[in-house]
Amino acid sequence: MGANKDWIAEKITIFGNEVAKLIQRSLGVVQNFLKSPEAKRKGGGNKKLTPRDLRRLKNRASNSTKMARELKEELELNFSPRRIQEILSSDSDLQYRKMKSCPILTNSHMVNRIAAMV
Repeated sequence: MGANKDWIAEKITIFGNEVAKLIQRSLGVVQNFLKSPEAKRKGGGNKKLTPRDLRRLKNRASNSTKMARELKEELELNFSPRRIQEILSSDSDLQYRKMKSCPILTNSHMVNRIAAMV
C-alpha cells in the first residue's frame, strides 16, 4: 500500500509540474488544488475597519455635520478620510441632506436684537 501511495504522489508531482508551468503558478498551488478543489481559501489580511469602528462612525456621522477628516480625528480611525467618505456613501441607512440656509440678517433684525438686549 505504501509503494502505491508513493507512486501516486510521484505522478501528481510530475503532472503538477507540467500544469504549474502551463498556468505559471507554483507547484504548491497546483498540489493544494488537486488535494481539495472545492476548498476556497480566504485571501488578504485582517480588516482595518472593525464592526465596532463602523458602528461608531455611523452613529457619529448620522447626527452631525462634520467632515470625514474631522470624524477620523475625533474617532481616531486608522484609515484615510476618503475611505470614510466611501463607507458613508455606500451605507443605505445614511442619506445626505443639504442643510437649509438661514435667512439673511436684515436691518430690522439687527434693530430687534439690540432692542432685546436693552
